[in-house]
Amino acid sequence: MVDDIISKLKSIFKDENVSNEPAILEQYKSDASLGFCEPMMPRCVVWPENIKEVQQLVQLANNLSLSLVPTSSEPPRFHGTSVPKKEGTIIVDFTKMKKILNIDVKNRGVMLESGVNFAEFIDAVKKAGLRPHLPLYPYAKKSVVGAALDREPVIIPKHHWDISDPLLCLEVVFGTGNMFRTGAAAGPGNLTQQKEAGGAQKNPMGPAQFSPYRIVQGAQGSIALVTWATLKVQRAIDERKTFFVTSDTLEANYDLIYELLKFRLADEMFIVNNLNLAVLLEEDQAGIEKLRDKLPEWIGLISLTGIGELAREKIEWQEGDISEYAAKFGVELKTELSGISDDKVKVILEEASPVPWRLKYKGGCSDIFFISTLDKTPKYKKITWDAVSKEKFNTSDMGVYIQPTVQGCNVHCEFDLYFNPDDASAREVTLNSFKTASQALIENGAFFNRPYGIWADMVYPKIQPLIVDSMKKVKKIFDPNAVLSPGVLCFKEEA
Repeated sequence: MVDDIISKLKSIFKDENVSNEPAILEQYKSDASLGFCEPMMPRCVVWPENIKEVQQLVQLANNLSLSLVPTSSEPPRFHGTSVPKKEGTIIVDFTKMKKILNIDVKNRGVMLESGVNFAEFIDAVKKAGLRPHLPLYPYAKKSVVGAALDREPVIIPKHHWDISDPLLCLEVVFGTGNMFRTGAAAGPGNLTQQKEAGGAQKNPMGPAQFSPYRIVQGAQGSIALVTWATLKVQRAIDERKTFFVTSDTLEANYDLIYELLKFRLADEMFIVNNLNLAVLLEEDQAGIEKLRDKLPEWIGLISLTGIGELAREKIEWQEGDISEYAAKFGVELKTELSGISDDKVKVILEEASPVPWRLKYKGGCSDIFFISTLDKTPKYKKITWDAVSKEKFNTSDMGVYIQPTVQGCNVHCEFDLYFNPDDASAREVTLNSFKTASQALIENGAFFNRPYGIWADMVYPKIQPLIVDSMKKVKKIFDPNAVLSPGVLCFKEEA
């Protein structure tokens, strides 16, 4: 049976783009996460190179009742999204679809295939005189489209107008095998005709009153396979000046942060504790611990930028306004922190990390993240600290990252549990802490808008049955035979 399926796959893909070698499959049976899902070996892996192959694969999966799980990033991967949930799964690895199809300088949009990673994306966009919307120091080999589909938060809240940003239009293959383009890319005309007419594939809404990108984003591959997407970008900056606000308590500078968000002042803006800032800036455990011990407990980073001939003037007037608000709320603006250079800060704001930054400290990290509002984060910090302390986790190994999103209407709140993956006892304590803290946060109203793995089992029992039934109906429409990522979200009966 396996040989027969491999033969059929090789009628669609090049021979070298199909593999069931055990050593290769090992890379997909689990990931670097702790606790999101159980390991499971896939049947085989395929590497598509164009949409025709993707459509033929989905049609074959429907005919033979096969399961497909997509991935588009190189390892290490996280959160269990690329791990099979059903025996005999085929991994669809998009890392060979690496074309940047269009860079539209005038309209500030980039069209790229799903396998383009952050290192490639940043390099291409910078050469075009543009500035990408980035998550915090993204992993160089992480898929840009994958991060956007997962709604990873970007670090410039004033340009974050919608929870879906920077994602715009998509080309997808639904579970039926049908190709579809969303938003402005849907037409009229094909992409060539649209380009000739000045179309930019930048409006994500539509076609008509239907915005299917909303159900594809965040679906963890259970609705459609995405072959390309367009993303927002901005003009490249010419000047930058960064400030720090520090405190001994998490909420001390919130009045200032709220004021800056209200008036759309500053570009990059986020809050971290001393451990996470040290992890971002240093390269090994010794350097991280040395820098952490020098830093205040909490650090807010606020970066001002300018473009063109008046870049410096823009920074100066923003600095003047921010200084007034800082004085109003009794906050000291600092341009320097001990042991931190401007060059290092610039790297984490503008470049991609050679390794996932959360793995630099101890080699393992179990991250808990959700959406909240800024004022509630001290409550959630206490809940998390109490929960992990109960499980004997050392809270000095806990990182915190708070990222305002959607122009400050809400925040991405993240707690990072660092551990040594080679220490069995540390793994057990971290896993228990992860589960206990996650459950406690959900019980107290934290909104897990990206419910990976076991989080889905915690979240969906608390949701009204009508909503779950509606989601299942949508799944049935676009993937009637449940060939795409069965077992994720609330689609457990499909696994």
